[in-house]
Amino acid sequence: MLHFKNKEKIIILAGFSLIVAVSISSIYFYIQYQKVKKSLLETNVKNQDVKPTFLEELAKSTGLPRDEEPTVVRINDAERAKTQPFFFKAKNGDIVLLYKKAKRAILYDPLEKKILESGPLLEGSGSARP
Repeated sequence: MLHFKNKEKIIILAGFSLIVAVSISSIYFYIQYQKVKKSLLETNVKNQDVKPTFLEELAKSTGLPRDEEPTVVRINDAERAKTQPFFFKAKNGDIVLLYKKAKRAILYDPLEKKILESGPLLEGSGSARP
C-alpha cells in the first residue's frame, strides 16, 4: 500500500505533466494558426496586386462599371461551380467580378483575357442569374 506522501507526489507529478502537455499543444496550435493566417494574408495581398491590372485591361474593352470596386472571386473548384448555368464555361483559375451596385456579374478568363459569361446578379444572393 502506498503511503500518503507517495500518493500526493504522484498527483502533483500528474498535474504538472498535464499542465506541460496542454501548454506545449497550445503553443503548437497557435504557431500553426499564425502560419495559416500569414499564408491567407499573403494570398489576399497577391490577389489585390493583380486585381487592378486585369481590371484596367478589361475596362478598356468592355463597359465595366467605373463607379464601384467589384468583389473579385477566383474559382478554385470549377466542377462544383458548374451546377449553376452561369459557370458552365468556368475553369479553375477563372475570376468572377461581382458588381453589387450595378447588379452585374462577369466570369473572366485571365489566361485568355476574355469574358466567358456576363449576367445580372440576383437580389440579395450575390450569385449570378443564368
